[in-house]
Amino acid sequence: MSARIPVSVPVGARRRTSRWPLGRTTVGLSRRHKTFVKFFLLAGLALFFVLSWYLTERSGWSMSDARTAMFENEVRLSLYASPPQLGAEPRPPKRLVFLRLFKGKDSFQCDLENLFGNDIEAQYYAEILHDYERLSVDRAEDLGPNDNVDVLAFSIHSHSVKEVMKLIRKHKPSVLIVNSDEHGNLPKYEKLFPFVRLVYRQYRYKTGTRGYRNPPNQRIMPIGYHCWDEKAKSDKPLSERKYVWSFIGTIATDENINRIRLINLVARFVMGAYRKQIQRYEMVRELSKSGLDPHFAGSTLATSPEERAEKNFEVFRESKFVVCPRGNSNIDTSRTYTASKTGGIPVVIVPREDWDEFYAHMDIEPPWPRADDTAGAVRIMRNLTEGPAERLNQMQRDVLHWWDALNVEIRKNIDESVNYCRDFWQRAKELGVPTQDMLCRPPPS
Repeated sequence: MSARIPVSVPVGARRRTSRWPLGRTTVGLSRRHKTFVKFFLLAGLALFFVLSWYLTERSGWSMSDARTAMFENEVRLSLYASPPQLGAEPRPPKRLVFLRLFKGKDSFQCDLENLFGNDIEAQYYAEILHDYERLSVDRAEDLGPNDNVDVLAFSIHSHSVKEVMKLIRKHKPSVLIVNSDEHGNLPKYEKLFPFVRLVYRQYRYKTGTRGYRNPPNQRIMPIGYHCWDEKAKSDKPLSERKYVWSFIGTIATDENINRIRLINLVARFVMGAYRKQIQRYEMVRELSKSGLDPHFAGSTLATSPEERAEKNFEVFRESKFVVCPRGNSNIDTSRTYTASKTGGIPVVIVPREDWDEFYAHMDIEPPWPRADDTAGAVRIMRNLTEGPAERLNQMQRDVLHWWDALNVEIRKNIDESVNYCRDFWQRAKELGVPTQDMLCRPPPS
């Protein structure tokens, strides 16, 4: 091997160096290589800022999350080690806040003029949380900086994820009630769920379907009764009721069914309401031929607004069975709950798979009889009607008890979360930790 001969550098000559941003080096880079390096560094920097913006603005994540999580965990551990003493300090009344569906209309004022009026489920929530203060506002900005929000309810059709997230970060509610999503196309609202202790949502979809994840702090809120039926309540014995079965709703007639079928044939992909009328017509026609009489089938919308609620109540109160097919676009309908609270027996016409994906996930599964089709509903009603009277009476008692027990369970779960979060914030104050970015989140899984 030949010895390596050192090469001397003339005096005054400069060694070739690189201006590579990661440090100066004696290894030279061509102009093209320098351009590539600069491009990739700038692209990486741009990607970093884009990801930071996305996590901050779209996912609610902030750069101080680790520090905030540390403080939240400190408070949780403190509460676990030393639960607070009851009555140690007076607290403001608990409050239910509704973000209005229609601006300028009080959510808790029933609109008798419109079937789908302003927040038709608000009366049901007010019944469950009967001793909570109630407030409805158009926008999150309408709440004052010191307004406490224990339970926040809103419709996904009127309020964006960003708007609700802003309210959550500012007012830190314990419980979120998410209304609507009957079409099953807005899973993005699940992004809000990790930022509150408990979520009650209307409707439920199979995990993985169209992006739904069904987070562990989620519970199912029944759509409940329409606000028209707020005062409808009855335990009248079934033996004293006038109708064997009833169905309240818009139904096609013999005179217009052919025209409706023609319209549906032409525009069947966009006119879901016409398909529904045809299905209801065929269902009622089959039920009417069953011999289970007398019955009521039709609409009560023709009466005046003042009489509408009373007419609905009268039909439900006089019905042994209430036939409950699929609603406008979902299996959950208000008929089942109005029937339950008025002592009727809902006969739900839904496939077993749909039942298992929704009703089986409620806090208490309903005791209603289920049928796959109208013929199955007829068999159920006939067997119960012709069977022992005590069997039918027991089913009525089971339905009435279930309705009361379900509302008690929902109230208990909401109260537990509200009370925990109030203790959480009180303990954070005692520990002196910064609470600006903290939230009362779901329990660790």
